[in-house]
Amino acid sequence: MATNRSNAVRHLAAALSARFEVQVEAVYDSTQWRLEWIDGPVQSRMKTAVKELAPADLDPELFELSRSPQDRAVAVQLIRMARKGQLPSDERIAWRLLSLVGLVVNETDYPDRPVDERAQVMAQRLMDASRDDKWKSVSDIRMAELVLENGGISWLLPTPIEAPTDVNAALELITARYAIGEAAQAWHWSLVPLDLGEALRLAQADPEPDAEVALALVTLAAEHRRRVSAELDADLADAVRAARAAGVPWEVLGQAQGGLTRQGASQLYGRLLQRGHRSEPST
Repeated sequence: MATNRSNAVRHLAAALSARFEVQVEAVYDSTQWRLEWIDGPVQSRMKTAVKELAPADLDPELFELSRSPQDRAVAVQLIRMARKGQLPSDERIAWRLLSLVGLVVNETDYPDRPVDERAQVMAQRLMDASRDDKWKSVSDIRMAELVLENGGISWLLPTPIEAPTDVNAALELITARYAIGEAAQAWHWSLVPLDLGEALRLAQADPEPDAEVALALVTLAAEHRRRVSAELDADLADAVRAARAAGVPWEVLGQAQGGLTRQGASQLYGRLLQRGHRSEPST
């Protein structure tokens, strides 16, 4: 009988492992069965799955559930919370910062899984920096201390920052180089970049930018041109729409736009609608 129950429990653990793609271990401690897993789903989801998958002769309420988040989960969630602005920037006590992260870890499914490759690299760098010199083990409290000592997480970014041919990378480069005051604090603490206009202003103020900054400036200037052009196109499309709704003929609209023909004015309006994904009103 005991052997049959043991086999049923281990089959249940295997089914849970397959569902959640984590190793679920069934452990008997002489009085009770316990299901243990590392990271993976929160306990409430595991409890629901136990009820669904347990055979009829196993009472789901007899199982103790135990999830053990690992150091990587703390590193990943600390960085995620910082990037989302969920870590108080005025906090100066490491254990309090760590307790906030711990609460999120306990409430998060698969807390060890970073949201992207950058977060993965940053988490690994944070873990490596926190290792004890003697035992080489990762220290959760040391990770929190390092974030406080460095004023945030920007020091964990890969060096150098990506080539600034992408708008986001260009904004980050300019922010890292030129931001001061609260903008610099926001960057270092949560990786919040400058807005496009401020980044352009600061980069243009440098009389001798290096190659990286100069390339970032080209990227940002091109993006600024695209946004301004889109706004101007939208303004013109709205104006033409209003004029057509008021009964102004295409011939007159063409004259108002620099001497376009009737056909030219109508075609220009069509292009503006396509760029802005607008629908043309009935005429």
